[in-house]
Amino acid sequence: MEAWLAAYRQKLPTDCYDDLLEASGSPRPSWQKLCQAFESLGLGEIRRRWDQAKLLLRDHGVSYDAYGDPQGVARPWNLSPIPVVVGSDEWARVAKGLSQRARLLDKMGMATNAELTRYAIQNGLV
Repeated sequence: MEAWLAAYRQKLPTDCYDDLLEASGSPRPSWQKLCQAFESLGLGEIRRRWDQAKLLLRDHGVSYDAYGDPQGVARPWNLSPIPVVVGSDEWARVAKGLSQRARLLDKMGMATNAELTRYAIQNGLV
C-alpha cells in the first residue's frame, strides 16, 4: 500500500485534517479496502482511469449551473478521483442528523433547506 499512499502524502498539506489518513499517516479503518484496491491498480492505471473519466465528463457535457450566477454559465463538473469513504459509525450520525432535519422541515411545512434558511433569517434566528 506504500507506493500509492506515498504519492498521496506528497500532495497533502501538513496543517489540515485529512479524511483518508490518521495523524500517524496510516489510512483510517474505513479507507483500508479502497487504499488496497488503489495499490493493486497502481499509479499508472489510476491515472489512466482518471483521465478517461475526465474525458467522459467532458464528452457528455456533464456540467452544473452555479446558483445565482447572473450569467447562467454552465461549468464543467469537477469530480474528485478519490471518492469519499464514510464509515458506518460516522454515517449513522449523518443519517440521524438528516432524519432530524427532515422531521423539522415536515413539521414546519417546508420542502427545502432554502425555505428553512429563509425562515431563520427573516425571524432573526441566525
